[in-house]
Amino acid sequence: ALALLAACGSEPLEQLHTDTLQASHEIRGGFTDPWDVNVVGLFRFGFEGSGACSGTLITPNVVLTAQHCVAPIENSAGNGGINCAVTRFGSVYNAGSIYVTTTESLGRNPRDYVKASRVLVPESRQLVCGNDIALLVLENPIHRREAVPRLPRVDEPLEPGEIYHAIGYGATDGAGNGSGTR
Repeated sequence: ALALLAACGSEPLEQLHTDTLQASHEIRGGFTDPWDVNVVGLFRFGFEGSGACSGTLITPNVVLTAQHCVAPIENSAGNGGINCAVTRFGSVYNAGSIYVTTTESLGRNPRDYVKASRVLVPESRQLVCGNDIALLVLENPIHRREAVPRLPRVDEPLEPGEIYHAIGYGATDGAGNGSGTR
């Protein structure tokens, strides 16, 4: 789903590291996005369960994603929130249990997926806040005719009032509907 959002003012970093953070709102006003195929869906399954997430293809064989997509969260605050002083990532999941697709919806056709061969994170068992980033190295590159990689904008920060796009495979309402569709 794609939502146009206005950039918010940022809270002081010190406050983010002491408060309990909790996501409580789904994307609103979003719509299906068949165009941004470089925003990929991740599906993971294994002995520790399964899950779906989003990422961005940044080279033909590397996906930028969140560490919470590739590792469990330990010491979570009440109601699944994050306490930046104590909440950590657990050990990363086996790379072979993570699959990536450029399709608009996470489906059941194995031919739509590319398997990850490596998971790279800043450092194992780090605090969640400030470290929620990971790279997936894919077993096979995604062909340019299927998706052109997108370089992340890292050279300048968002400005207050700047409009940006949030694209992912997340839920579009409080009941989890829409999850699994870009």
